[in-house]
Amino acid sequence: MKINTLLFFCLITIGFSSCKKDTNSDTSNNTISPIYPKISGITFRDDFGQLLGETDSSDWRIDDQWSQIEKNLFINSNFNSDCNFSNISVYCYPNPSPNRVEIAFCPEDTTLNIELNVVNQRFQKIYSKEFSNQNLLNLKFDSLAPNLLDTIFRVYYRITNNDNCVRCGHGDVLRKK
Repeated sequence: MKINTLLFFCLITIGFSSCKKDTNSDTSNNTISPIYPKISGITFRDDFGQLLGETDSSDWRIDDQWSQIEKNLFINSNFNSDCNFSNISVYCYPNPSPNRVEIAFCPEDTTLNIELNVVNQRFQKIYSKEFSNQNLLNLKFDSLAPNLLDTIFRVYYRITNNDNCVRCGHGDVLRKK
């Protein structure tokens, strides 16, 4: 009987001590760091938009499925892609380039609203623009990122038509020195 009573109290003591919360633990560092998309690979094009060699099959399309961190680059939360949308092609040239690239949305349709965000290789937003009356955008690296350490950039774009149908895409641009 004494052994059973002693065993009972030992189990109770162990049970309470194992459930005790550690008051010295620091929970402020328990935040989950966001996982940023890896920026790598480009589609090589000359000064006239003609393909040169390698292509990155994920670049310059309109069917991206973005993570929440990519969606957060845009203010409006409309990502309705379950709808009809005309065929749009997106080109960036020349790529690579020492200072400037042109991004073309074809065919030209001035009824489309285009939102564009450019991030550097550390996923910091360095440029943002919204437009609907043009299909060609000229980006100059010196004005975007004077820091010459930035060599690759990702351009995110969201295209919305008059029916609020959305298409999303991205493309990587290399600044060669």
